[in-house]
Amino acid sequence: MLTRRILPCLNVIDGRVKKRQLGSERLLDVGDPVELAFKYQENGADGLVFITDPKQDSSGQELLDMIEAISQQVFMPLTVVCNVRTVAEVKKLLLAASVFHFQQLTIAQVKEDLIKKGVPVRWNQTLQRGS
Repeated sequence: MLTRRILPCLNVIDGRVKKRQLGSERLLDVGDPVELAFKYQENGADGLVFITDPKQDSSGQELLDMIEAISQQVFMPLTVVCNVRTVAEVKKLLLAASVFHFQQLTIAQVKEDLIKKGVPVRWNQTLQRGS
């Protein structure tokens, strides 16, 4: 059965959500990304997509702080479309929203839980079961 999913896309420019005014090049300030993410979650969104300005530096601490603040308040999938140039930048962004970053769970714990639920998981020999 097909299910409809609601995935709002928010344009983030200079740390604020912006929307282009109809028939104009003018951008309207819609609000704070963290507050809007929480409101979308309360209203039943299935996930969020944040699109940053391509001219904005994705490695900037402001973007990382925003993603971390959102991930602490919102418990749904987040997608961030930004200008990433290096593997180090990818790692920083992943850790900003990751349950592993906040030390809630280890990778081994997540894999153990998936195995218990019958989900096939590749097990790396370096991971220790039960840790």
